[in-house]
Amino acid sequence: MRLSRLEQETVITFNAAEDTANIYSSDPVWARKIQKMKGSRKYSVGYEVDVPKKWIKITPTRKLSEKQLAVARANMRKINAKRNTHTASGAKKAIKKK
Repeated sequence: MRLSRLEQETVITFNAAEDTANIYSSDPVWARKIQKMKGSRKYSVGYEVDVPKKWIKITPTRKLSEKQLAVARANMRKINAKRNTHTASGAKKAIKKK
C-alpha cells in the first residue's frame, strides 16, 4: 500500500511512569531505520520499536549573532590553517623517507 507524503507519519509516544518510548513510523526513511533496530515490529504500512526514553532529545538550532559568526569563522580558519600545515609537512616527511 502506497501512502501519500501527508500520510507518511512518525509518532513518538512516552509517559512519565516508564523508561521507554515507543516510535512508530510509516515514513520510508524512518521505517528503514526502525526496521534495522533489534525488537522492531512490522505493521501493514510501517514499523514500530521501543527505545530508551533518554534517546529522545529536542535540540533547537542556535541562532548566532553576526559577531558570534565572525568569531566562529575566524576560529575555524585558524584550525583549518593549522591542520593544512601539519598535513602538508607530514606529507613532505613521508616523501623524504622514501
